[in-house]
Amino acid sequence: MSKHNRTKQLRKRVFDIIQIGQRLDIASLVFDYFLVANILINICALLLLTFDLDPQIMKGIGVVEDITTIVFLIDHLLRIWTADLLYTLDSRPKAIWKYLISFDGIVNICSIIPVIASSKEVPYC
Repeated sequence: MSKHNRTKQLRKRVFDIIQIGQRLDIASLVFDYFLVANILINICALLLLTFDLDPQIMKGIGVVEDITTIVFLIDHLLRIWTADLLYTLDSRPKAIWKYLISFDGIVNICSIIPVIASSKEVPYC
């Protein structure tokens, strides 16, 4: 099997896992629950960062926020990588653009950019 075919199969498998609704696919189901848990953990971490807690606790919460944001970033990059499998009638560049301006694409990037691009003083450093 050629490298191109292996990559294509990998992209298809990743696409199948990250798309919602693959209830017969254990990997897809685990990914869905993992992503929901990641969202809830991120929300809790952001909420806790609004309190004046012990600096060590704040540092730990900040690390949790960073980890959950990295998970969001990886999810977003995987969705960009497989966008042409979602928008099958479009060319790859057009499919990526369609994903980026879709509701899901905008929500994903809005959950990532504030944390990554923020120049605020981080309370846990």
